[in-house]
Amino acid sequence: MKTKSLLLYLILGLSLPALAYVLLNRTVRPAQPGLALQLVKVDRGTIESQLRVTGLAASERKVVLAAEESARVSEVLVQTGRHVTKGEALLSLDTTDIQAEQQIQQAQLQQAEADMSSRRAQRDAVHQDMLAGGESRERVKELDLQLRSLEARRDTVRADAGRLQLRLKKRSLSAPVSGVVVSVDIKAGETAQAGKPLLAIIPENSMQVLAKIEPADAAFVKEGMSALIALDGHPETEVREKVIRINPAVEREGSTDYLAVWLSLAAGGLNARFNQQLDVRILTGSAQTVIRVPVETLFSKAGKSFVWLLVNGKLKQQAVVVGMMGDRYAEIRSGLEAGQTIVVPQGEMLSEGTVIDTAHTLVKP
Repeated sequence: MKTKSLLLYLILGLSLPALAYVLLNRTVRPAQPGLALQLVKVDRGTIESQLRVTGLAASERKVVLAAEESARVSEVLVQTGRHVTKGEALLSLDTTDIQAEQQIQQAQLQQAEADMSSRRAQRDAVHQDMLAGGESRERVKELDLQLRSLEARRDTVRADAGRLQLRLKKRSLSAPVSGVVVSVDIKAGETAQAGKPLLAIIPENSMQVLAKIEPADAAFVKEGMSALIALDGHPETEVREKVIRINPAVEREGSTDYLAVWLSLAAGGLNARFNQQLDVRILTGSAQTVIRVPVETLFSKAGKSFVWLLVNGKLKQQAVVVGMMGDRYAEIRSGLEAGQTIVVPQGEMLSEGTVIDTAHTLVKP
């Protein structure tokens, strides 16, 4: 019995110091040195509070073109996305019916001219006979009336011909303004119905960005605020624009309420296509030279915010008071000082007092 007790004491005597050494000197060593953990220096800098939404390249100015009378489409000369100049032909409608009417009117006009020429010659001859005493003045007046009637008939035919010419011109639709074709709703061979939209053009330099923002978020947006806009998925195309108008009425799309917020979009700035999706970040506020940390270093516990602070090579769970939140940084109003070092966990299970092997940890400036 004494031998067993001595053996147990010996085992405990050897294992307890080893266990204590492990517990007191735990070190998080990344599986791939320099990748699992990052050390970040707390600094002072600028924070911009941003509202991030999806926008669409749009315009409130849209020129819609329609045929004035129904006719078959002979040819469509443009397609969606095409830039057109003022006066450029867009599509042509069939003119067979008008050309047939023009041929009839041309024949009527020639006949009217021939009848007038014949009656004028007759009148002139009778007038000469009257002067010689062979015809009465009443006969001359009668022929004058007939000639005026023929002239009126000819003028009517000419007016009808002019109206046909106008109809002929209207069978070719041209761009009333320079801009971009944003819709083509007809094909060659189809019949264009009078008054039904066929094409639409966005005038040059009228492209803007439409952001549909939930009313609660829109309350933070004001006209004149700066915004960063980029093609969706291409942050390198980012340009700085501004909020130019906020529609006062709440609108509904499906089951969602929104306010329409319009932002400027300089011509050629993004080369965005009409209705193209854009990434919009509206800068709703900013703070200068404040203590800040990357947002990914923060974590929550029991409704409070914390960071992992590195103190003498060991981790400390440090409570902080967070102020303005930006896209990349968060303002720290209390709990940290500039120059201190904090840790980005990146999936590692960290705990209070853990020793950090700084020699194998990536230091982020």
